[in-house]
Amino acid sequence: MAIAVNERAWDGVPKMSGSSVFENMLCKARFKASQKFKDYDTSDATQGTLLHGYMENGTPVDEILDSSHAFLISECRRMEDQVTKEFGLHGDVTREPRLWLMNEKDEGILSGQIDYLEIDGEDASILDYKMLYGHYEEAPKNKQLQVYATLVFENYPDVQRVFVALLQPALGKWTKAVMHRDLSMILKEKLLKLAEEVEQEDAEMTAGHLQCKYCKALAHCPAAFEYLKNETIEKIDMENISNEELAEKMAIVGLIERFGKSVKSTAKNRLESGINIPGYKLRNTGSVTSFDAVGASEILFSANLPVAKFLQATKISEPDLIQIWADHTDQSKADAKKDLRTRLEQVMFRKEKAKSVSNA
Repeated sequence: MAIAVNERAWDGVPKMSGSSVFENMLCKARFKASQKFKDYDTSDATQGTLLHGYMENGTPVDEILDSSHAFLISECRRMEDQVTKEFGLHGDVTREPRLWLMNEKDEGILSGQIDYLEIDGEDASILDYKMLYGHYEEAPKNKQLQVYATLVFENYPDVQRVFVALLQPALGKWTKAVMHRDLSMILKEKLLKLAEEVEQEDAEMTAGHLQCKYCKALAHCPAAFEYLKNETIEKIDMENISNEELAEKMAIVGLIERFGKSVKSTAKNRLESGINIPGYKLRNTGSVTSFDAVGASEILFSANLPVAKFLQATKISEPDLIQIWADHTDQSKADAKKDLRTRLEQVMFRKEKAKSVSNA
């Protein structure tokens, strides 16, 4: 079996990622601590990877079966066209290149994978896609884009100016900025220093909702535990809380939820391994009964159950039906989707999902 390669490692040693530099600045211990624990298994991370893959591979929108994903990709490409026209470059475009920052010993100490990079003589452009809802600093103040620009200056000596843009298709907005080589060289020195500091085993732990949110050590960190305790023991009059105070509390809601999920997961794993946790045990939650639809239909139809009655107990998933119809009619998924929607127009229903609270 092939062994997965850690693209963020240099000579087998994990190094900082350009996407988490700001969080590592806020908590110097975060980098080393995160290496000791597994990644969070989150649907957001999976969705983000999938959507970035569509952009990287140029997947046609009509081949994306999930309608919400198709909308996000369509919006992202519209924004990409608009911003690249404004930048006005006509150079070579690379998607998802990984660039490294080297120290004086010619060792890689930090890397970043850029969503969209265009090089045109002394000018370059960087686009960063934030596909899902979330709060991100706009391009002129975005730390990740500043780091990526520094990586471009380091790897392309002729480049003197980098145009950067942050695209947020879920929010329908994008922001842009221009970065120059002289200022990035100041940031380079800070990055080199930070790389040394985060490698120290006794690096300082500093908790906060920004640096803790996606830290893999969250549930194991004493600083994070104290931070959450202090934030949650405060008595709040929710009926009369100001909008500003409410916004501050909302900022740590996701952190509290992630902390709880991680603690429960750790407890479950230990209990399943036979380790005693005082006051807690595994409990059965019942079972779910399901049937093989094809086999069940053959048996019940032979017992004279009408097809329409049987189908009342089934639910048709559009992506699954598209795949089946594409195979049956020897069409592409895109053509099968159009064909099905035309044929089934009279029996097709759409229901808006419940609204959720997100960052503005």
